[in-house]
Amino acid sequence: MTRKITVITVILLIFCLIGCGEKFNPQPVQKLTKLEVYENYDPYNIISVSDDSYSINIVENNIDITSLGSYTITYRISRNDKSEDFSYTVAVADTTKPELTMIKDYYLSTGDDFEECFSPEEHFTATDNYDGNITSKVTYSGSVNTYTAGAKEVEFSVTDSSGNKTVLTALVYVEGTTVTESSSEEENSEKSSAEEDDGTLIYLSDSGTYLYLYENGRFTIQINDCDETVDYQGDYGTGESQYTLYLDYPLIDGDPESDTIILYRDGNTLSYEGSLNTCSLKQGTYYTKQ
Repeated sequence: MTRKITVITVILLIFCLIGCGEKFNPQPVQKLTKLEVYENYDPYNIISVSDDSYSINIVENNIDITSLGSYTITYRISRNDKSEDFSYTVAVADTTKPELTMIKDYYLSTGDDFEECFSPEEHFTATDNYDGNITSKVTYSGSVNTYTAGAKEVEFSVTDSSGNKTVLTALVYVEGTTVTESSSEEENSEKSSAEEDDGTLIYLSDSGTYLYLYENGRFTIQINDCDETVDYQGDYGTGESQYTLYLDYPLIDGDPESDTIILYRDGNTLSYEGSLNTCSLKQGTYYTKQ
């Protein structure tokens, strides 16, 4: 009898040890803490458990993959009759650089001001996976020397709202006659002479515009340019009843014929056929016309 009890006790102890040794300990580990915006994802790849004997179910998932932000996802991990919920924080982020493409080459004339000529929409396309079209955000670094003709290497870039930046190095072509150091010195000398010489003041009939004629053959003319009044300079010639002004660069970019103005003289008053308002004028760095 005693032996029977002992055997039964041993069997019960064995079953107890087996049953009591099966602990519920899934030890979940978060594998992904960040998801890329707009990219497909599998929510079951965000965590893992210690072994395959556990089942994983999603209790709540408020992740919006189309919007940047921080979200919570909750899992229920079960085995047999035991289960436990685990919640994790996941960020939806934008880490993709925008795409920047040059669609039209840049051509300038010697003496042009690149900063004022810069028009990203005309020469580039920039698209971002989250922001969409960001062509207007294209910028450039450094400066472009337009006093010398030739191809200039310029670094263009665009940055999206998440700070992802794309850089593109491209050539800007400067066409025309190179302005040499000696010609620049001559130009400065002419300008200084004009400034020292008060000149002969002649009024124009166009909205009080004035004209200064200097003894060295140079002139300064004030022309209305949209909301501001700008001075232009150049050489002049005289005729029997008119002055011909040869501007240092055209009034209208791309129109070479606009580098000459003919003014009709009547005493100290000059008249001009048409209007001297030049809203389409593209300002450039002063240089001597070759």
